[in-house]
Amino acid sequence: MNDVRVQLGEEKFERFLGYARDRIGDARTVETTYLTRAWAARRRSA
Repeated sequence: MNDVRVQLGEEKFERFLGYARDRIGDARTVETTYLTRAWAARRRSA
């Protein structure tokens, strides 16, 4: 989650966390979708 913090900056990130806390409330579970982009590369021998 650090990349989100860096992109938003500390102030906006804290506001985002507050928003998330308010929306989640005291829910026992949260369903979410996690999107990630992973890349792998291998150098080819010459």
